[in-house]
Amino acid sequence: MGRKNRQIKTPRKESSDAVLVSKAMDLFGQGAVTQAISLLSGEVNRGGNQAKLWYALGYIYQGAGRDEDALHSYKEALAAEPSLAEAWNNLGLLYAKRGRRAEAENAFKQALQHSAGMHDASINLGRLLVEQGRAKEAVTIYQTALTSSDKPAQLCYALAVAYRAVNRPGQAIVYLEEALSLAPDYSPGHNLMGVVLMDMGMAEEALSHFHKAIEITPDDDGPRTNLAGLLQSLGRFQEAYEQAREAVALAPEKPLIHSNLLFLMNYQEALSRDEIYAEQRRWNERHALPVLQKSVRPETELTRDKKLRIGYVSPDFRFHPVCFFITPILSGFDRSHFEVFCYSNVSRPDQQTEKMKEWATGWRDICGVPDEEVAQWIRDDRIDILVDLAGHSGDNRLLVFAHKAAPVQITFLGNPDGTGMDAMDYRITDSWCDPVGLTECFHAEKLLRLPGNFFCYAPPSPAPDIGPLPCRQNGYVTFGSFNNFSKISENLLGIWSEIMQGVPESRLVFQAKPLTDKGKVLELKRFFESRGVAGDRILAKGNTSISEHLKLVTQVDIALDSFPWNGHTTTCHTLWMGVPVVSMAGERGISRMGLSILGGLGLERFVACNVSDYVKTAVDLSGNPGVLENFRKNIRSEILNSSWGNSLTYNETLENLFRDVWIKYCVEHQG
Repeated sequence: MGRKNRQIKTPRKESSDAVLVSKAMDLFGQGAVTQAISLLSGEVNRGGNQAKLWYALGYIYQGAGRDEDALHSYKEALAAEPSLAEAWNNLGLLYAKRGRRAEAENAFKQALQHSAGMHDASINLGRLLVEQGRAKEAVTIYQTALTSSDKPAQLCYALAVAYRAVNRPGQAIVYLEEALSLAPDYSPGHNLMGVVLMDMGMAEEALSHFHKAIEITPDDDGPRTNLAGLLQSLGRFQEAYEQAREAVALAPEKPLIHSNLLFLMNYQEALSRDEIYAEQRRWNERHALPVLQKSVRPETELTRDKKLRIGYVSPDFRFHPVCFFITPILSGFDRSHFEVFCYSNVSRPDQQTEKMKEWATGWRDICGVPDEEVAQWIRDDRIDILVDLAGHSGDNRLLVFAHKAAPVQITFLGNPDGTGMDAMDYRITDSWCDPVGLTECFHAEKLLRLPGNFFCYAPPSPAPDIGPLPCRQNGYVTFGSFNNFSKISENLLGIWSEIMQGVPESRLVFQAKPLTDKGKVLELKRFFESRGVAGDRILAKGNTSISEHLKLVTQVDIALDSFPWNGHTTTCHTLWMGVPVVSMAGERGISRMGLSILGGLGLERFVACNVSDYVKTAVDLSGNPGVLENFRKNIRSEILNSSWGNSLTYNETLENLFRDVWIKYCVEHQG
């Protein structure tokens, strides 16, 4: 959501030493840091207002990036005057920067205790709490601060951040509107307004606020990154890619901004696999290798048959598509031979998070914790195999892996591609997604192919029963698309219009967040009308709950998979509700997910190898209601007996793989 500008309280110039402090601050402002420090250093401990002198010296040290000296100076200032709120506030910022969250929280609270109306300390304390997933406490802090007579835009903005974090977008908008009424050119306010509106599916309104933020602060990477995400969700892939590229150019030192670019590159049909892999390696060289080269390798007991400690790192230990695949692993692992530790980078925990906590041997919240500290926790926990569940997707913690905190490191599940990292030893996949000899050259990691599927699926519970075949009641076939709308290109829509033309009177149901926007729905209908398909044959719904989504799926006869990026969670849900999915396989892992899912069920006949075959498969299937009814009757039992539906068999297979790579590590590292 853009740069986080901490509120640093500047020294006031009204003490008996005002002239000296003023001169030092002028020197500092002119870039004469050494002279400013020398001037003040010569006066501290010589009488005068020690607190103000030490505070001014701390401020200059802090501004010059000499944090240790700044810490010492602020502590001296507080020793002389314990009620100096400005020193407590800035001390808190230094602690927060170093990940010393408890000390930072105490410092900010001390500042507020001595100066109850100090907005800077309120903002900094609230931000710290939000970063730790304690947004409800932050709301209380900010609401208290707002009772004062003046209400700066920054405080209203901070409260909006907290309300978004507790999933109250309406309240967030109220305070963003107030912030922007106080400061119409406040770029962070426009940027966050765009994010909240994007969350709510109000695409056009969000676009205008992102563009306004970029107009005000063209050198800020935050609005461009968010704009790229919105454009991608609307299927405007080339524009999204260009904005993501520009964001990386503005902030080449930020690994998550660069990861965002890598994620968006998967939507660019014009980009070759070589180009994507080259960018992964650039990410590695720029962000990960400098860390890896300084890393401290963990000491470990090289015993082949010991009880292995597996660590999972993820931002998605919550209700999220990944939860349907990590749930069987966490709930069903063999506790006699393995211990499982979860390192949760979840900013908004939910009920699913609490369930996962109960299953894990150990749980650590790492949201807001520096990579170095997380890596040390992993060493202290004596993790043998550390598993990344995010890849280059949002809020990943790949730089934790750059510290090489565990002997064996694996990427898995969250993103169907490699990381490009030298520090990542393996990637778990299967022979459907990554046939032998096809994709090894595009991986820095060694590929580990499970003998069945690389994933195991836990169906939503409860899920509606599978109903009767809709076309028997409707008199027409209903196709459906439930994939993330960002996977649906204009080219794909054109192919679907061919299917619609081949099946007269058929309908096509879409369900996706951007379709909350009436303008986007109208645009979608007009596209099909331009291809000879009446607009009233296109039905669109925005975001719904999981239960409403599953009910909608039951109203569909045949689902159409997206490509080149196939669905995964959506495809599994759709099959579970008795609806066959027509997919198309390509050469990359992301374009072979449908093949993996359907192949694991022996349903390769639903997977096309080219566009004409894809259209023919969908059209032919629509003319066989008996096949569709039989599919509905048998699919759930077939899933439960498949390699990706039988969690007992899957966990045994996965744990055997973990044991094998551990034994290999022991063999390679024993003298």
